[in-house]
Amino acid sequence: MVQFLKRNRMAKAMIFVVSAVIVAVNLVYLMGPAGTDVVGFDPSLDRTSNELTGTSNLFPPLDESTVSEFVSITFPMAESRKHEDFRGYDRYVIFGGQVDPVGYVYEVQEDLRCPVCNNVRLLVALDPAGEIKEIQALEPLELSGDPMPVEDETGFFRQFTSDRDEAPHEPSYVLGENIDGITGATKSSIHIVDALNRLLFTHRG
Repeated sequence: MVQFLKRNRMAKAMIFVVSAVIVAVNLVYLMGPAGTDVVGFDPSLDRTSNELTGTSNLFPPLDESTVSEFVSITFPMAESRKHEDFRGYDRYVIFGGQVDPVGYVYEVQEDLRCPVCNNVRLLVALDPAGEIKEIQALEPLELSGDPMPVEDETGFFRQFTSDRDEAPHEPSYVLGENIDGITGATKSSIHIVDALNRLLFTHRG
């Protein structure tokens, strides 16, 4: 067999190609379509809708008291709210007595596909202009499997509520540029930034 392979270059080439294909197929199977931390950003609404289809039922429905408490803190002027499905998101439109909304609250879910991380579940408040006003984590974020200190979580989310002057249709938040990631929680940081960018593009339509 060895002598045959030495004499037959074609046989060696075929064995190499078949081996490479087997390795590639195994890598795709093990990693899955979202098994990498390289996040490509495409603001198309079709992509947003398709991705949300797989992550909109990660958790049981929210308790209304949780939403009420978040709304009362974030929008103290709120008098009523309307719950609706908005392009795959659970959205609450907040009214303060006038016709136009005073803001919006979205539930954001993100499947991290990480065996040592909690999946992400957030309540995100947007002001009437569509800028992030407040973020509340409904599931504890983790650092390598351990609960994250509250001050680290608060400091991370505070970055998203800063005033920004971004060009239309460009990502509002870029990890490593205008957002500092959480040390020890890189995967969570990447997915949260990507999820919030998708939310903003979806909301702004």
